[in-house]
Amino acid sequence: MPQLKLKAFWQWFGPILAGLAVLLVGWRTLIQPQLASRTQLTERLEQLGESTTQFERYLADVDELEEAYRTARGSAGEQLAKVRQALPSSPNNAELFAQFQELIEGNGLVLVGMSIGPTDTRAEPPYVTEVSFSVAGGSYLVMKGLLDTLERHLRLLDVISLTFDSQVQNYTVVARLYSTR
Repeated sequence: MPQLKLKAFWQWFGPILAGLAVLLVGWRTLIQPQLASRTQLTERLEQLGESTTQFERYLADVDELEEAYRTARGSAGEQLAKVRQALPSSPNNAELFAQFQELIEGNGLVLVGMSIGPTDTRAEPPYVTEVSFSVAGGSYLVMKGLLDTLERHLRLLDVISLTFDSQVQNYTVVARLYSTR
């Protein structure tokens, strides 16, 4: 009887043991290398994710730099335009007349007459053009306001003289304008 029990034991236990051996071998040869490979792939994907995040930050920095460049370039262009208006390349008599008329009328005065002298180009730049204009219709404070406006105006100029005729309330201003040609 003990042999029978041993034989019956091996009939059941042998296939179970063989099955466990096959599972162990299968685990070691098929599944474990795949798990290691999956772990390596997961680590590589994490590295790629970090690289992608760094690249996105780099692109954001590049976008910020481009925007700063566009802003600086626009600002420089505006500054250059202001300099060109303050010191134009050459005086344009029609433009000068329009600018002065706008400034004068904007201060509540009336432009009575204006003369724009020739530009003296014998000396080194900046060249000087003398402008004389007469205005009417305002008090001392209004005329002072016009002079303040001329001082703040973008065009570079020096007021040389101011005369006043009290009988007709007429002011005459002589100024020098500057240009590069």
